[in-house]
This record gives sequence, C-alpha cells and structure tokens, in this order.
Amino acid sequence: MPDKTDRKEQIWLTLFLLVPVLILVRLSDIFAESNTGKFFFAGLFGAIGGLLGFGLYHFVKASSFLKKSITLTILLLVSISILYLVSESKKSNLLTCEVCGYKSINSKDSICQVCETKPWERFKNWKAFEVKRDYIEYNQLLFFGIDSLNQKIDFYSPQTIKTFDKDNNWKPILTAEKIREDFLLE
Repeated sequence: MPDKTDRKEQIWLTLFLLVPVLILVRLSDIFAESNTGKFFFAGLFGAIGGLLGFGLYHFVKASSFLKKSITLTILLLVSISILYLVSESKKSNLLTCEVCGYKSINSKDSICQVCETKPWERFKNWKAFEVKRDYIEYNQLLFFGIDSLNQKIDFYSPQTIKTFDKDNNWKPILTAEKIREDFLLE
C-alpha cells in the first residue's frame, strides 16, 4: 500500500500535468478547421502542456505545499492567458460572412464557422448562381429561414454565436417579408 507522501505526490503530478494539457488542447480549435487538423494540434499542444507541467512539477517536487500551490496557480494563469491572447489575436483577423453577418471567416477561401457557407469565389464559375447577390440571398434564406409564419425573424440576434461576434456594419440582403414569402411558397 502506497504511503501518504507518494499519494500526495501523485496528486500533485496529476494536477501539474492536467492543468496545462486541458487548457492548451483548446488551442486546436483556434488553429485548425478540419477534424484531422484539430486532432493534430490537440496532440501537439497537449504534449507541450504535458512537458511544461511535468518539468515544472519536477522543479518544485521537493518544495513546500505553498510553493507548489503558487507554481500551479501561475501555471494555470499562464495557460489561460495564452489561450485568451491567441484567441483574441485570431478574432481580430476574421472576416465578416456576407450571409450571416458574423465575423467568422479566417480567410477568403475559408468556410464561415457559423452558417457554414462557402465563399462566393468558389461558386462564381459554376453557373448555379448568375450573380453574387443571388448566392447570398439563397444562403440567407437557408440560414434565417423560419418554421412557421408566427416565428420572429431577427437578423441581428444573438450578438455572439460560438464566440463569433456579429459585425455591427453588416446588413442582410433579404427582408423579413421575403423570408415569409418564401415560407408560403414551400
């Protein structure tokens, strides 16, 4: 049976490993769009977090409870700060989706992370839509479509979806009347 000291050290090691791993793994959502990319980045950032935690644990292993607690708290704060700073820097580079109005597109070739609409540039040569306006209208009908005539149509709410903010300068091409008219035609 392990003694109390070994058990306490196992708990400390577990905390030092889990805190940075669980927080830094979340960076995979920021750096990758595909599941394969997220899996790769989750492994990479998890390994970095694990190595950081393991190294810090061995650095303070023989220290007092207070020193271990302070080090673990600093590790937690640094991990959260890294996650926050990277997330904010990525947000500032986002483009506004012309369909849903959220700042949720990483680049011109990327899919909107809210409404999952592909950019017009991918469809302009397909002849499915004559002009960009038709493409945007079609996708806005899909995104803002209603299930009943009594349903409220609000193009500007919620202000945030999946951490993506609505662009206050965005205006929909469709009107609520056009969406209701389309519902009646179905």
